[in-house]
Order: sequence, then structure tokens, then C-alpha cells
Amino acid sequence: MSEIGIVRQVHGEWVAAARLVRLRIEADRLDHPQDVLIAPQDVQSLIGLLLRLSGKAGPADEAPPDERTIRPVAVDSIALGSTDDGNAILELNVGRTTLAFFLPSAACRPLGQTLLTLTATCARTAN
Repeated sequence: MSEIGIVRQVHGEWVAAARLVRLRIEADRLDHPQDVLIAPQDVQSLIGLLLRLSGKAGPADEAPPDERTIRPVAVDSIALGSTDDGNAILELNVGRTTLAFFLPSAACRPLGQTLLTLTATCARTAN
């Protein structure tokens, strides 16, 4: 394995034809960006791994994957923005780590419904 230096930027996108997530990595010692393809079911594990390796979130000792207990990561803030073409960007801040996700416009309605459901309080109607 060759030394690529410090990773400076990582961009991600959904490759619909291959049904994979492509991460484009830019680093100090790379002449051009390198692509890494990841199966969608492995993205959550990658995020958890990166947060744990950074020391920003998660337990220090990890149980084997089939025996582990899922521990939610405390999110400090969430930001939602829109792109010029009507899609959305979801940004999560966990400690000093920021994760940003591109969301197609079709995903915004279910996301909004979920957020409303989770934050809604039970109200009584008064006569």
C-alpha cells in the first residue's frame, strides 16, 4: 500500500447504475483524486468507524459486529439547506466533526414527515 499523505477532501455521490456510493479522495501525495466504491449497507459502519477513530464519538472498545449494541451518536446540531437545482443538503454536527449529505428532492418529504412525527407533542382539543 502506498502512502497518500494527509487526506484533504472527500466527496461522495450515489452511483445509481452500480447501486454503490462513490467516495472521491483528494490527498497531499496523490496526483489526482482516487475513487473508492462502497456498498450502501456498509456506509453506516464506515461513518461509525471514522467517528470512533477520530476520538469524537463512540465507545473505545467495540464488540464484534454481530454482538454489538447500537449506540446512537449525540448530534449537536442539524442544518438543512437547498441547492440551486432544488435538492437538499443535510448537515450533522457531532462534536468537532461535520457530516454533510446530499438528498434528492424526493427524499425531503419523508424526512420532513419523520422530523415532524418525532418532534410533535400530543395536543388536546378544547371545546
